[in-house]
Amino acid sequence: MKEFIDKADLVSPIDLVIANAGVSGGLIGDKPFEEKIITLFNINVFGVFNTINPLLEKFKERRKGQIAVVASISGN
Repeated sequence: MKEFIDKADLVSPIDLVIANAGVSGGLIGDKPFEEKIITLFNINVFGVFNTINPLLEKFKERRKGQIAVVASISGN
């Protein structure tokens, strides 16, 4: 994700990131509970972090930039 964002930012500086990653437990199969939790965190939490983090320093350097995180109350 960082490589993709860095390349895109070189073409056109990014000033807004909307991070929206989400799946519910029912969509990731019949894994054991522990694996399901790890998969959910990897997608829902770390997916958002991996989208935002590459831009933080760029936003600070430019002294501008907006971050929006979209979440869902859906889940099972």
